[in-house]
Amino acid sequence: MEDRARDEIRDDILERVFPELRYGEDPDIERYFELRASGRMLDALAVYRSRLRPRYPDDARRVVLLKLYRTRSPAYPEYLRGLMRERADDIIARLRANIDALLEPLSGVKLGKTYEVLKAVERVARMLPDDPERARQAAWAYADYARILGHRRAEADRAAYLLGQFYDQAAEDEGTDFVAASVATEERRRRERREEGEKNFFDLSKIEFDEEDVRRVEIPSGLERDEDLVLAWCHKYWLRVDDPAFERIVWLYSKKYGTKHYEVFKAIKTGRNRKYQDDDILTMVATTIATRYSYTVQGDLYMQAAWRRVKAAMYGQAAPRRPAQADTAERPAPKPRAAKRRAARKPEAPAAVRAKPAPASATAPERPSAEARPRLRPAAPVKPISVPDDRRPTGSISDRIRRLSGRAYDVYRDIFLAKVRASIREELGKRRTRPGLSREAQNQAENLVYDFIERNYANAYMDWESSEHRERVAGLGFSLDGLDSIVESCYRKIGS
Repeated sequence: MEDRARDEIRDDILERVFPELRYGEDPDIERYFELRASGRMLDALAVYRSRLRPRYPDDARRVVLLKLYRTRSPAYPEYLRGLMRERADDIIARLRANIDALLEPLSGVKLGKTYEVLKAVERVARMLPDDPERARQAAWAYADYARILGHRRAEADRAAYLLGQFYDQAAEDEGTDFVAASVATEERRRRERREEGEKNFFDLSKIEFDEEDVRRVEIPSGLERDEDLVLAWCHKYWLRVDDPAFERIVWLYSKKYGTKHYEVFKAIKTGRNRKYQDDDILTMVATTIATRYSYTVQGDLYMQAAWRRVKAAMYGQAAPRRPAQADTAERPAPKPRAAKRRAARKPEAPAAVRAKPAPASATAPERPSAEARPRLRPAAPVKPISVPDDRRPTGSISDRIRRLSGRAYDVYRDIFLAKVRASIREELGKRRTRPGLSREAQNQAENLVYDFIERNYANAYMDWESSEHRERVAGLGFSLDGLDSIVESCYRKIGS
């Protein structure tokens, strides 16, 4: 009796996995030999690779099976049934293991604790296809397999139901296709009429967030300046845009309390995925949280400078220093007499080295006091630029730009620093010394090159070849021997 039940289970599984098999025969074997006999070798090879090889993975047994069929051996039917039974047993073992893996996150979780169930179902969803409909189908397919096998049937049905509730709750109309939106709305209304009186299992009113999740979602309180709020949002979400579990927590939190947390998260994620410049992402976040018009040039410059330091601290590298105010002004070419007098003196380090860093922004302790502004954690120190007594001037970035423009003065500093990052990224893309470099490594290298250019823009004794910045860039996997190509590329973009 048990053998008969086992054979029925095997037949059901094989019929679902290989619906082409009927009555203990394999029509694809017959088709394979017919195509060979008619001279259609390519079609026969396609059937062999796409149908027979996956169905009979053991090469030696597959060869024996085809030989028995070709020679019309009376042992062929029994040999085929034996292979099918072994294949069914292998599939059943894999199905059991897959069902156990899917149900593992839900084991021991009480249905009364809605938030814990939600997190468990989210872990189940990660094992299934990204498309919600395909994930639903896969979950119910495993529930059917559990019923056929008699293996954890009730748990599999519950998991499929909870997964459906999970995707129903997450369903949103995010597109701008009004036809598709109207169709989806009508479908949702029909579903609501069918399920009238039945609430979603993951009702927002039942969800209570952990303190740890609240700290991960919320920014520090006590921030009043709009620029500090933007910096705090970006610091909180910048490195988490690729974490789907965290994104869902932010969505649920925003949905339950009616806040803009998810809108801010979405703005940062969209900007990063589409490779927007950091300044554009800051502007998107500022627009999202804005309740009034409050733009000022001084505030914008403060936010950009502070963000460079915040980002450098997040990635664990030295924060760039803001150049002295005297260097930001336009400088005419020095007169020959003045240059002669300066040549007789010992050269000094550039003003950018002696400049004070920009004011810190809002990246500080989670709960700052109301009296004190949050401050950045200290960044790793960078060696100051020193100039040996016997070094001769090699020319600054400003000198190179003057040569390219043919002018005796440089008026490009601000616009050059605003646009040079794109040229740095392009040049670093050509200078990789090893494959598979991460985006973080490229971002760190880009920040190092930008920091060196900004600090040495007016330094006539600039020496990239022997600088610490170049060594650190090389350590990240980029061989950048000089900066001339970056300067020329950026200047061409400015002039175009």
